[in-house]
Amino acid sequence: MGNGLVVENESIIEQEVINFYKNLYSSNFDESWGLEGLDWHEISVEHAVWLERQFKLEELKRAVLECGKDKSPGPDGFSLTVVQRNWEVVKEDLFRVMEEFYSNRVINKVTNEPYICLIPKKTNSIKVLTSDQSV
Repeated sequence: MGNGLVVENESIIEQEVINFYKNLYSSNFDESWGLEGLDWHEISVEHAVWLERQFKLEELKRAVLECGKDKSPGPDGFSLTVVQRNWEVVKEDLFRVMEEFYSNRVINKVTNEPYICLIPKKTNSIKVLTSDQSV
């Protein structure tokens, strides 16, 4: 409670925690920002068609390679540097994902599915793996 009182009742503590996070992760509609008052310029039909056209592999490559190498890693833990350095390996798969997105307007859920492999640690391990061996 924000008034300095010490609470020991478990149900009151539980309710206070719930209220705290409800307030933290909700916003008052009046505080939201809007798009009113912005100076919008209409684009030509030709420009709209150009923006909505299917992109080419070369455009995707340029977009990937021009991104900063020191950006934060994505949800999979890899930074864009991994994609940039392995472009020749991943380009066809990445382009196929982008083409599917263009056609269906949806990114397949499998694209963001995490794959977790737990590797147990051995406390008294004495064998060292060489670079040509897998874990």
